[in-house]
Amino acid sequence: MTKSTFTSINSFPGLSGTQLEGYLDRIGLNVTLPISADLRFRKRGGYCYNNNIILFAALKSIGFTVKTGIARVTPWDAMQQAFDLGPPQHLILLIELNGRTYLADMGNNRMSEAIEVVDGAIVNAAADETYQIRRTDLLGQGDFALWFKRAPWAPFPDGADSDGFIPYYVAMNVYIGSNPCHTLQTTFIVSNVTKTFGRTAVTDMVFRRREGAANRDLECVVEIKTVGQLKELMAREYGVELTEVELEGARKKYCLAINNPLSFV
Repeated sequence: MTKSTFTSINSFPGLSGTQLEGYLDRIGLNVTLPISADLRFRKRGGYCYNNNIILFAALKSIGFTVKTGIARVTPWDAMQQAFDLGPPQHLILLIELNGRTYLADMGNNRMSEAIEVVDGAIVNAAADETYQIRRTDLLGQGDFALWFKRAPWAPFPDGADSDGFIPYYVAMNVYIGSNPCHTLQTTFIVSNVTKTFGRTAVTDMVFRRREGAANRDLECVVEIKTVGQLKELMAREYGVELTEVELEGARKKYCLAINNPLSFV
């Protein structure tokens, strides 16, 4: 990401009182506000533009000084054995607090807290994963990049430095998010942070739970084989009640059986 791509787009309105209370309830914050709540969200998420614009509006309503920003993509090129620097296309948030700037990103399914935009700043995320801000001269402008490191016991990914870090961001934008051939439209993706500060994720019909060192006995990988199993999992792990239309769509797409199994996680 680059400071030159940090924008000042403040045209998004803040959330209404009922919308803000519904949003805070969804993310588990019991904040007492002088508002009444009639709106109930259906607990659906989205990609970076969806999630971060909602977070932007919520922060703005609470009173934070927040701006939108754009990050560049750094995918690993196996042929070149190097990381590519793609165009700016991932929406992020920049929060000003006590004279400091913090990066927040609800569109990144791994990042669970804000990180100060200072060279060398580190935050420990869910499942013993780590993020770091580093100064970089990739664009010759004294820029910063967000780096990511897996849990200490996980194998190093391709291109990792000697400490196991890789530059991190997933390519997402409005066109990609609406392209029917793109993975965002063809892959079922859900993720959250557990109460034990681990991380769960569903990719297509595989559920994975990763935890920190103290709770590794809770880790598991489970293949979802029935719509009943999917319905139970989504309600229990993510608080999402799938509709019959959604369940039928999942059954057809993934050839799931119909029967309801016993609890499996």
